[in-house]
Amino acid sequence: MKEGVKIGVLGIKKAQEVYYRRDVELRSDSIVLRGEIAEKILAEKRTEVEEKIEKEVEEKKEEVETKREERRPEQLKEERKVAIKRFSLEAEIPLESMHEVISGVIKPLREKSSSIKTSIKIVAESNDGFDRSTLNIKVKETLLQIKAKILDWKED
Repeated sequence: MKEGVKIGVLGIKKAQEVYYRRDVELRSDSIVLRGEIAEKILAEKRTEVEEKIEKEVEEKKEEVETKREERRPEQLKEERKVAIKRFSLEAEIPLESMHEVISGVIKPLREKSSSIKTSIKIVAESNDGFDRSTLNIKVKETLLQIKAKILDWKED
């Protein structure tokens, strides 16, 4: 059953947590789900999380706008005069928020920029280890297909 969950044929539900396409430890109270049901449940949860994040982002935007409006007009004029020619950023971003980085960071910068370079650092760990096909056929092949330049590749 563990292998079925790992490859996506099955899902396991323990309490409120659904395991699908990942490692799971089975217990006597684990509920076995068909793979497509587990996938659907997780997709619905992701949608709920995305909606929650979008709501929080909107609230923060409104809060920032309110604070901006409260500033004196002289301050705003002075802030607009300062032209920042170069900007760089390094941040730890939760995996479930990666789409927000594209819409809320990359797109606005791209609208104002003549050049944007991005890089991503991924550190993945597995108790069972990653098989060669996952690393070479899925990960590396995807990077090559999107014409990514692999700057560093470490395996331990």
